[in-house]
Amino acid sequence: MTLCSILHCFEVPLSDGSTHELMEDGANVEVPSAEQKRYVEMAFAARLAEGAAACQAMLAGLGSVVPAYRLLSLLSAQELQQLVCGESDVSLSVLRSRTRYGVGLSERDRHVKIFWQVLESFTPEQRRLFLTFIWGRNRLPLTEREWGDQYMRVHTLEKTPANAHFPVTHTCFFSIDWPRYTSFEAASKKLLYAITNVRGIDADNTAEARSNANQFS
Repeated sequence: MTLCSILHCFEVPLSDGSTHELMEDGANVEVPSAEQKRYVEMAFAARLAEGAAACQAMLAGLGSVVPAYRLLSLLSAQELQQLVCGESDVSLSVLRSRTRYGVGLSERDRHVKIFWQVLESFTPEQRRLFLTFIWGRNRLPLTEREWGDQYMRVHTLEKTPANAHFPVTHTCFFSIDWPRYTSFEAASKKLLYAITNVRGIDADNTAEARSNANQFS
């Protein structure tokens, strides 16, 4: 039995389940009270070092696309995250500008106004869930070039009573079939439930979705 079986010694468990000695024969060197801060610093450094190879591989990948060492040093962590991942919130002004409506439908229709009111009331996290629900992604494109010819499509789901039905989305077509909800409360409740509980996006290439998409082609 080693000393570390009984006492806290100079070793630390790693994420793969193995144990790393922080010094020579660390498994048998007890950490005295006066050395606890040193132990924590050594353990912290050892755990960070686990990801060093992965970070170097990522940097090498970035360097194959851009002169990473020179350009990346000009960016803050937040700026790099924005360029790679996009804005963390879903801009409704941008989304409105990239929205098209089905036959006979416009922003002036009452249930469409309710649709935008619901999205405006959502938190950033809820708007990201909505985008995933309708498009299978949680960030908007950053530039017009990235948008290309993509538009969100809004159609009316003709079901009665409207307040009893959930909206239906087709992520392959970035479209939503929106019931004629009569109140903000009913619409918000149904959409919140849908974006929180519906995560499957693999079976939405339906005849109805293709028919809706053809309205805009």
